[in-house]
Amino acid sequence: MRFHLPPQWFTLSRKWKTFLSVMAIYLSLTGIVTFSLFISYEAMKTSYFSTWPAQEAGDWEAVLRGVDVMRESIHLMRVMNNSLGWAQPLSFFAYRSLARAGDIYAHSLEARAFAHAPEIFNGRLITFTFRPESIVGGFYSTRRISVHPDFALVVGHSTRITGRVTVNPDETVLVKPP
Repeated sequence: MRFHLPPQWFTLSRKWKTFLSVMAIYLSLTGIVTFSLFISYEAMKTSYFSTWPAQEAGDWEAVLRGVDVMRESIHLMRVMNNSLGWAQPLSFFAYRSLARAGDIYAHSLEARAFAHAPEIFNGRLITFTFRPESIVGGFYSTRRISVHPDFALVVGHSTRITGRVTVNPDETVLVKPP
């Protein structure tokens, strides 16, 4: 005795196999994307952790290198997430938030390094809070930093400044508008 399946079974079976194949492809692609995002996050986290001993040792150049690696990882994470992350919506929102949080941490760490060793930022564009103590030769100054803004500052009041850092031969740090 031979068993025969109804023709509807083959149609249903074919649809089910197609569905499972499409799901397998989708899961593979989203897995590749989310794994790449995860590795980028791990790079950011590793550089984040590496800055802790450097801060304790007062090695602000190592801290700044860590910030650079963090920013590189965050940029890569954003590119991957914005181009392919939409394939996995939950992951997309999670990694977008992670990149924002990474930006905040990198900015804060950069501010700490600038407060301790502004000279290592030579040639870099930076935004920081500046509270001038005096005006000397047209420059607003503190003990370590002089700023030549393109607008008036008030001595004793804090202002956000964006400028390019230059270290003069006498080791004074000058910040000029970009």
